[in-house]
Amino acid sequence: MRDPYDVLGIPRSATAADIKAAYRRLVKQYHPDRHPGDAAIEQRFKEVQSAYELLGDPEKRQRFDRREIDAEGRETASTIHRAWEAARASRRRGRGRAGSMFEDFFARHDIRTKGADVSYDLRVGFVEAVRGGKQRIVLQDGRTLDVAVPEGTADGDLLRLRGRGTRGLGGGEPGDALVRITVAPHTHFTRKGADIHLDVPVTLREAALGASVDVPTPHGRVSLRVPPGSNAGRILRLKAKGALDRKGGNRGDFYVRLTIVIDDPADLELARFLRNWKPEHETDPRADLAGL
Repeated sequence: MRDPYDVLGIPRSATAADIKAAYRRLVKQYHPDRHPGDAAIEQRFKEVQSAYELLGDPEKRQRFDRREIDAEGRETASTIHRAWEAARASRRRGRGRAGSMFEDFFARHDIRTKGADVSYDLRVGFVEAVRGGKQRIVLQDGRTLDVAVPEGTADGDLLRLRGRGTRGLGGGEPGDALVRITVAPHTHFTRKGADIHLDVPVTLREAALGASVDVPTPHGRVSLRVPPGSNAGRILRLKAKGALDRKGGNRGDFYVRLTIVIDDPADLELARFLRNWKPEHETDPRADLAGL
């Protein structure tokens, strides 16, 4: 991961107010809702969040500046090596116990070190991510943990479970469990930002004369009014029926794109009607393609 100071575009002498101002500016600039479908912008947004999570915490910032932890908040090799060498020296002098050198050393010198964070990957279903739910993961020590998946969780979101990482040394607080969410694709629903899209087939009669059709959403079925004279590809919006935007607190919309299907392609009566039908004002539906 890049240096968090570089990510936020601030000098190492920046104040807490400078850090917060840079974070707010970049979050607004790189928010995924302003760049739907742009994977590079989404990754940049996540980097900004991670950088602020580290530098916005005064204790973590000090430890990073002292190179005790890296840009992801993990203990650096040099920190662990120094503690290990000191513990080994203490043991050689006859004051350490096998299997507990770290604990002895940190306890004697009243040094408290936070445990390391531990990363997990969790795959959840599309509807469960939109509606929220619970998933069980197995921790490194073999214990199981029910993870609350918040409503509106998006693919790539990072959940932080406080105190579920490795235990600290010298009485230090334990690290955290970082759960990276992967949302499984859905057969019919697609998500863009907080909006959800669905293709809905309607009959020729429903498209021509209008109708009320039953439409599924992740939150349950709703009745949708198809206006008379609807063409294939027409998009209808159901306001605030999409996913919850966990960052902004608003709810997206649900978009329905109509596709027209013929109930029975072998319907002789329909075929007979279309052969004999002469529209009063016939138009060319492919007129826009004439110059290609």
